[in-house]
Amino acid sequence: MPAFRPIWNIEERPKDLPAKAFDDLIDLERVVIRGLNAFSEFVDAYVDEGEATQARALISTANTDLVAGCELARFGYLKQAYSLWRSWYEQVIFALYFLEAPIHRQAWKVSKSVTIADSPKYRLMLHQLLADSSEKHAFMLVYADRYQKLLEGLKRGKPVKDRQPLIKAGKILTVLSQGVHGTYRPAIAQNEEELSSQLLTHCIPTLNDAWLTVSEFWLLFLTSLVDFPEDVLIKLAQGNLTKADAELLFPSASDPDFGITPIANEVDLVINLNDFFLPAFN
Repeated sequence: MPAFRPIWNIEERPKDLPAKAFDDLIDLERVVIRGLNAFSEFVDAYVDEGEATQARALISTANTDLVAGCELARFGYLKQAYSLWRSWYEQVIFALYFLEAPIHRQAWKVSKSVTIADSPKYRLMLHQLLADSSEKHAFMLVYADRYQKLLEGLKRGKPVKDRQPLIKAGKILTVLSQGVHGTYRPAIAQNEEELSSQLLTHCIPTLNDAWLTVSEFWLLFLTSLVDFPEDVLIKLAQGNLTKADAELLFPSASDPDFGITPIANEVDLVINLNDFFLPAFN
């Protein structure tokens, strides 16, 4: 099996993986990173530069945890992988939340080193945002409303409760948290064949569910930044929005005489959502 990727080679794909399950895990890792980069590029175009930069910084840190978790998983440390994936999951949703509520990001201080003497002045946990209680957090209320409006735009009925993003998000957080709390205690794989089976049953489905839920949240945010017509939403949900479709949506991008300063690569930014809209809202 190839060596563990050091942090300075985090972008390098492992070579000569022993079985398809290992390749599938790394493929999923690459899809997640590519998707978050596409979302970040969209944010760069439509959100204040300072806030967009802060979001990118948090996503970058989160993706380091994602890769580290994938590395631990392919060497058989599945419980520890869950712990890192939970960290990734929290941070990419926080990055989104901070775009919605910049004052919370400003209060959420970071440091290059920490000690036992430190006491963060502002503590924020993901379960606070996702609490399905009588007094729901504003984040949950807004995203539930956006989700319902998107389904209406897609001409779909209300999904079963467990399929709603906020409900799924809470369940995924609970699953990944079991790696932190120790209630997930996988058997120790005795060889690569056993580990391959575990990756297929324990790891790839869980990480994929987490990614699909993250992408749902982010796409709900992006579609709140741009008022997409229903026909565009439907084509995105089918994964077949064309360049011609996008140019009709953004005529300033294809016509320099339209009178509006176009956003750089505006058409490409929207077309890039095809790859992520379809799996999230299929």
